Amino acid sequence: MQALVRVCVVTFWMDNWPVARKEHRCELCRRTIRPGEKYRRGVGLDGSTAFTFKECRHCRAVMDLADPTAGDSEYDFDVLGEWDPYGVTETRWKVQWARGWERRDGDLYPVPAKAVAS
Repeated sequence: MQALVRVCVVTFWMDNWPVARKEHRCELCRRTIRPGEKYRRGVGLDGSTAFTFKECRHCRAVMDLADPTAGDSEYDFDVLGEWDPYGVTETRWKVQWARGWERRDGDLYPVPAKAVAS
């Protein structure tokens, strides 16, 4: 008996950065993206299956650190969950990610920004 292997190739992909008019759910931290907040929205076609993807600016900012190939391959919640941060700043970002980027008072932490060496 032969095994059938199905290879999925994304045949179409488009993304943009709209401002939320209603609440959305970030696929990477699972927090609510609030109205008025910018977020990344992706739309694609995988064979004959259409899909959408939404992520907050915070998760997009740390994804390059957690998975440098992001954008070239698929990634999800587990990539950040398994991320091994380097240094104090990245460790803080991972803790903030685990909290859904929200402070105890309900405000959001600032969007992470990688320090530029001078």
